[in-house]
Amino acid sequence: MGRSGDGRFRMFKQPSVVVAALSLALAFAFAAEPETRTFKVLVAPGEGVSSSAFSRVTDLAATLDKQPYTIRSAEPLRPGEGRTVIVVDFDETSPENHACLMAEALSAMKRIHENPPPVLVAALPPLRFASDVSLGPGQELNVYSGDDPEALAGECESGNTPKVWRSVGVQQSGGIVSFFVFQALRNSYTAQDAPVRVFWLAEKFGNFAEWTLPDCDYIEPFPCPTSNPAPPFKDIEQVAEADLTFFPVVFGKRDKGRIENPPGARVKEAELLARLTGGFVSTVSGKPGDTLVSALEKSSQGVVLTLAGPVTTDGRGRAKAQTLTIKAGVEGQPISWQRRFVVNPEGSVKPLPRGLLVPLVVPSGQLGLSYGCQTPDASPEDRTLAVTLPPEVVQAPAGQVEVYLDYPNEKGLAKQRTTLARTQGGTGSMCLPLIHAQDGMRFRIVVVDRASGWVGAANGVLSDTKGGQ
Repeated sequence: MGRSGDGRFRMFKQPSVVVAALSLALAFAFAAEPETRTFKVLVAPGEGVSSSAFSRVTDLAATLDKQPYTIRSAEPLRPGEGRTVIVVDFDETSPENHACLMAEALSAMKRIHENPPPVLVAALPPLRFASDVSLGPGQELNVYSGDDPEALAGECESGNTPKVWRSVGVQQSGGIVSFFVFQALRNSYTAQDAPVRVFWLAEKFGNFAEWTLPDCDYIEPFPCPTSNPAPPFKDIEQVAEADLTFFPVVFGKRDKGRIENPPGARVKEAELLARLTGGFVSTVSGKPGDTLVSALEKSSQGVVLTLAGPVTTDGRGRAKAQTLTIKAGVEGQPISWQRRFVVNPEGSVKPLPRGLLVPLVVPSGQLGLSYGCQTPDASPEDRTLAVTLPPEVVQAPAGQVEVYLDYPNEKGLAKQRTTLARTQGGTGSMCLPLIHAQDGMRFRIVVVDRASGWVGAANGVLSDTKGGQ
């Protein structure tokens, strides 16, 4: 203590006490400040929204549930930036339209040149279009093994399904498989992939508006969900983290060779999904592929905004979806763009190990096929099929070749799987024994070369398949 001039005593605080008190005050101050996050959002052009209006940071203002956020940059979507997914939803599309669904996707992918190319995913792919392949745990894929795009387009426009496929039934699940694909999309992408554009091709989008459960006995062997989630709001953390933006492509019913305009109710269902996630709706018209190509090109004209602001969820409990609003002041007439969003803490959202996407692979080349080859230990009466690989595969490093052979019209015959060893620079010709096969059977074959990643597929009718000397 010390004596003051008036004789009274004053208490002097020790320096260490002062520093401790100041540190405690600063700690409380910083603890009160919310965690902030920098993230990306794709502003896609749409009705009343021009991407040019959102190209200047100085013209823009962003809020999330009325909380202002800083816009750090506004850049055009660059080629190769983000990811693109095309979903062909057979589960929510009538079988009469399946050829049109596939023709739309394949024709568009043939005409666009994105790098990396879009990931093609099928919800409940029909037997006539796909063969399932499993190269081990976590390496499942479907391989497209149907007709070429021109033949599919011809079937779509004429409305005539080839007779050989009319007897192959299609069992749909009432939208359950569609929901599983939606769930897999949420679980497969993170902020490093943003923005992710999803083009969803289907006739119906009602399950995105209000999820209802069909009779679970009907959809076996698919597991039956125990709740009625509304997909755009369930696990909004994953949707926002990867900036999943949905662009529904709505098909009308097919009346022989003519595709009708989709009912207004179907379009409104699709509009709900687009509005909640920042995308836009397209209705199918014109030649197969025209609508999807137009949607891809239009969405690529979007602007990627980099925003910064406080997080809205601690990453532990279920987040509440809020409205992200971007306003652009253009010549005194402000334009507003909105979507549902949350801002997660850095690193709090990670891909889940379950529900990964199963891609529908389009073969990179066709196989050379011939009948009646001779295996070393086979008799001349054994039925065989010779498969010839292309030169680029033959010259690739040695490795294993997986061969899948099935007979779509023969319900009693299981798929035949054969694993062969390929040497580098060999003949590239493999002779396969055909188990339980008979001449005249329609077959389908898929070949996957593990070393090169090459996938080939073909289909046809077995003819004169007995081996020779």
